[in-house]
Amino acid sequence: MKRLLAVVVSMLMCSVCSANAVLNAGFESDEESWYNWNDQQTNGIVTTEYKYSGEKSACRQVEGVSQGCYGQQIPVNPGEIVKASAWAMSPEGKALSNGAEAYVRLEFWNSNGPMSSGHRESEHIRGATAWKKLEVTGKAPEGATEVRVLGYARGAAGSAGEACFDDFDVTIEKGN
Repeated sequence: MKRLLAVVVSMLMCSVCSANAVLNAGFESDEESWYNWNDQQTNGIVTTEYKYSGEKSACRQVEGVSQGCYGQQIPVNPGEIVKASAWAMSPEGKALSNGAEAYVRLEFWNSNGPMSSGHRESEHIRGATAWKKLEVTGKAPEGATEVRVLGYARGAAGSAGEACFDDFDVTIEKGN
């Protein structure tokens, strides 16, 4: 009886949040549900070479002044709190160097495109980095209709390297 009560209380408390809003969070179905964007100077691949869990991860290769990401669009309402995390790494032999960096980013959009406020970024990784959980939280601004959750990598003049992302987790909570 106590166990049943605990489950019911847990379910009621979770009515203010949602389960993981990201589909194919670990890239086990390759790029399904993700868009792969770049500025012609980066390359995105799904690979079995590096993985935090499961069999695959998604990696961004950076060279020079460049940027690219894997992303998903998720509906939101103004005032909702978006919490996102992902595991990220940069392998020793292909370490992010000379200004190259990777992070998890939240971008809020409305029907006119990206909004000028509300974007948030996690801690940035640079250099060779073992798997590390990157987390970011943002509040959907007035007028927001979606959040884009991005595994982002960018470089600077003379930079190079690779960053991999795995096991994204996004929850959306009611705002106040």
